[in-house]
Amino acid sequence: MLLVFFLSDKFSLQIEVILNQFEKEMSFSTQIGRQMGERIFKYFTVFIVSMFKFVIGPTTGIFAGLSIIETATLTCLGMMTSVTIFSFGGTVARDWWFNTFRHDRKLFSPRNRKVVKFWLRYGLKGLAFLTPVVFSPIVGTLLAISFGESKQRVIRFMFFASLFWAFTISVAIWFIHLVVY
Repeated sequence: MLLVFFLSDKFSLQIEVILNQFEKEMSFSTQIGRQMGERIFKYFTVFIVSMFKFVIGPTTGIFAGLSIIETATLTCLGMMTSVTIFSFGGTVARDWWFNTFRHDRKLFSPRNRKVVKFWLRYGLKGLAFLTPVVFSPIVGTLLAISFGESKQRVIRFMFFASLFWAFTISVAIWFIHLVVY
């Protein structure tokens, strides 16, 4: 009887040690899970913001604590996602927009003349270069598709422009963040 009591006491002590170790590991894995969730949320935020307004993506990424490479990559991917979506659905979206909201649009307005003059002078290369910093990816893509450019060319030129601007703006914001904070 005494032997059984001794063994059960030793057994309960071992169970207690195992449970304590398991609890420590679980709190560690919960902490890692929380950190990973925060990281994924930061990635998702930069990606989604870059789909709609390119310049805000690097700012969000750098101030969220992401590296320059992570920020520039996610910014470029966000822009290219919206460029791809609106390249293949751009004519449908443009036709829907004009049929729904712009029934009495003027063909020769001062604004249209400026857009056509810009297009004739700089073409797709100029539009793609200015899209990340001046326009949004959606507006730049719809303008390029409206002028009859092929989808492959639009995607290619927008990709090179987004790579250039993503790294340029990310590095600039990183330096500003480094100096200010």
